[in-house]
Amino acid sequence: MFIYIYKHYVYNVKMKDNLKNNVAVLARLNELMDQQGISKADMARIAGVSPQAVNNWFNRGDIGKRSAQKLAQHVGVSVDWILGDKDVDGPNDTPERSLSPREKILLELFNELPDSEANQLLKTLEEKKRYYDTLLDELLHKRHNKKA
Repeated sequence: MFIYIYKHYVYNVKMKDNLKNNVAVLARLNELMDQQGISKADMARIAGVSPQAVNNWFNRGDIGKRSAQKLAQHVGVSVDWILGDKDVDGPNDTPERSLSPREKILLELFNELPDSEANQLLKTLEEKKRYYDTLLDELLHKRHNKKA
């Protein structure tokens, strides 16, 4: 094993490889934000971690396996891709998934509505989602404060 010494930095080959992996993970996380239109707060919600934990992912270029699994499942990529593996497909390379029977029914019903009703339904669903997101944030905050 070789040891490189440069000024006050000392590291071995394995540490150098880890640094490359960290850069790859950071690039993948940024790519997800750009291409999927998700924020760090969204990532925290998806992974079930605090926003500070997500900031640590970006600072260290490292993400835990469980968080990577949750994030990968939500955005439709593989865990290996998030962890920096060059040989796996990313978000643009994944084939579009087909709609479930439930989604097809919902889409058919939605398309049969008059535009004014469809717009109202979208507003209602967006409000409901915001409500549940807020409720989840409050519950997670309360749970976090309870542990402290």
